Formats: sequence, C-alpha cells, structure tokens
Amino acid sequence: MKILFYFCLILFYIKSINGGCTQYQCLNSGDGCTRKGTYCPPGTYCEITFDNPLCTESKKIFDSCSYQAQCDSGLICYNEGDDQYCANIKYKGQGESCKKDIECSDSMSCTNKTCTYSGTSCKAYTCKSGQFCNSQKTCQSFFADGTQCTKDLECKPNSRCIITSNAKVSKCTPINSLGAGLPCNSADSCDIGLNLVCFQGYCSEYKSAFDSNSTCSDNTQCISDKAQCICDSVKVPTGPGTCQEIYSIGSTCKKDKLNYFNCIAESNCPLQVTNKNSNETCVSKKCSDLKCKYEVSCVNSDYQCGKGPVCSDSSFLKHSSLFFLLSLIISMVILI
Repeated sequence: MKILFYFCLILFYIKSINGGCTQYQCLNSGDGCTRKGTYCPPGTYCEITFDNPLCTESKKIFDSCSYQAQCDSGLICYNEGDDQYCANIKYKGQGESCKKDIECSDSMSCTNKTCTYSGTSCKAYTCKSGQFCNSQKTCQSFFADGTQCTKDLECKPNSRCIITSNAKVSKCTPINSLGAGLPCNSADSCDIGLNLVCFQGYCSEYKSAFDSNSTCSDNTQCISDKAQCICDSVKVPTGPGTCQEIYSIGSTCKKDKLNYFNCIAESNCPLQVTNKNSNETCVSKKCSDLKCKYEVSCVNSDYQCGKGPVCSDSSFLKHSSLFFLLSLIISMVILI
C-alpha cells in the first residue's frame, strides 16, 4: 500500500504526455476548467455538462446527482429506485457489524448483522482485517517483516515491500527505516527522521539548496520522492519549470507518520472498503486525528488543490492552497 495523501497518505503525480514538467494551476470556484493541468479547488468539481465547463460547488449528502464526480468527498452517487443522490454508503468491510446492505462494500451483504462476502474468489475489499487478497484470489495474512514480497499490499500497513541489496529481492520492511547508502525504491523507504530521501535508488541526505527552486525540464531532475518539476506556465508543458517541495521530512514528520500507520496496523479494521473516503470507515473513526497530524507534518498543502483540505480542521493547515500537484505515485494509497 502506498500513501495517498495520500492520503495516501494518499497524492498523484500528473505528468504531461511528453514527459516534460508537471502542468499545474489551482482554479477558483466559477473558473473554466477545460485546460489540461488545471484543477478545481477543494469542495468543488468540474461540471462537464455545461457548454463551458466550470468549477462548481460539490453536492452534499442527499443532494441529487447524475454522476460520481458531482458528490463531495466520502459520498457516492447512489441510485435507489427513481432517485439518485449523494450518499454516505459502502464504508464497511468483511466481518464488520451492520444494519443494512448499503453499509457494506460492493459484492457484500449484511447477513446476520455482519458484512459478509459469499464469493469463492476474493477481491481487494473482501478480506477481513489483517489479510490481503493474493494472486490466487484467496485471503492471506499479511507477511511478517523480513519476509520476501513482491507488492506493498502483502505487508502490514506500517511496512512496505522494499528492495534489498539484491536487486531481485524485496522484503517487507518497516516504513522509513533505512539508513544512508542503502538501496531504496519509494518515499517510504529511507529514514526521513534523519533527513534522508530515496534518490537515484539509494538513501541520501536531502539538501534543500540542491533541489528546491532549481530550474528543471522534467521530474527526473528533482528529488523524486520530495519534489516535482512544476511548469512555470500551465500553457507550456515542455518547460521550463521549477522543482517545488511537495512533501516535508524530519523528525516530527516521521513521528506523526509512524503514529498514524501504527494506528492503522493495530486498529483491527478492514483496510480495503469501497468508500474509503467516508468518515464512517473503521480506520477513519480510530485514526483520523493521527492522520490529520501526519498530513500537516508531512504534506505541503499548497499542492492539494482538488484533493480537499489536508485536514478537516482548516486551522491546522500550514500553507494557504495556491497551487497543487495531484500525484500518481507508483501505485497506491493510503488505503488502496
């Protein structure tokens, strides 16, 4: 699992087709939203049914909707008979208590007051807490740290499948635990508490002057797991651009990040549910405060346009949202 910030600790890297700099501009409500690289601000969406698509206020719970993008984060455009509206549903996973079928994730039913999957081949969100759906489509317990792996989802929520000194072998390893000089393959590899980042395949000390605000033409010229090459003009995807820091590191970031992912690992919650952004998920109820602290410590909110506020309490935000980078990190999210 990778962080979706993002959240995610899910973010997504939006790169231009030609491999140049990242086109990015955060719009205001009411602005036109047809140009590539422009994003509507939090609480809005691009209404494509207009002759001239505009950033429009997102629909709230029980508001009528025509398609999913219209609904606010954590809501699903749900069809019930003749009605179609934004609803907070499908937020529970295998084995969780329930009252109605619509509380349970896709392919599940509320049977004997428990969300239950009756199929023979598992799906990503049909395994119970502490398990993942393997390549044989059966639910399997997470691998212990030190076990050989091929994907992050095979490891515990507070570990990742990280490359070893043997380039052909990866093992489940606690997040951000590798020291200087060790091989790495993601932003979750190196010890950010020691100001280390994964650069050119090895954990290296990050020097802000080396990267931040330096001129670039594509993302490979920036520290890949900390900065991105943002086009100086959204109209010119070929550059030039400037390396902009989208993540923070350091001892506070590491502490808050570990606290959040340890909470998930110890929560006894199903990690994969259909509506993972709902505030009613087991993980959200148990770990949302820690998620907020983690994002405030580690994510630059200037690059969150279109993804909602970094934290539900805007007083926590470190920066005003002027610009954003929707990131597409190699796979995953804070809860795929």
